[in-house]
Amino acid sequence: MQTELLKVSGMTCCGCMSHVIEALQAISGVWNINVSLPAGEVTVQFNELMTSADRLRLVALTSLMRDPYIK
Repeated sequence: MQTELLKVSGMTCCGCMSHVIEALQAISGVWNINVSLPAGEVTVQFNELMTSADRLRLVALTSLMRDPYIK
């Protein structure tokens, strides 16, 4: 198991937080997710043989692009 702290700028509400959590939970190998909305941080425990910190970061950031106002 590996733990990674992700800085997720743009996570401003509970809806954003839900999108990030749902996206990360869909990745095989993710074991635990802890989000701090005020700090804009997500701590993820994962199996490094099944996924990577770079993939987690990419998925977390792109999950915020669901906002209908982003084009």
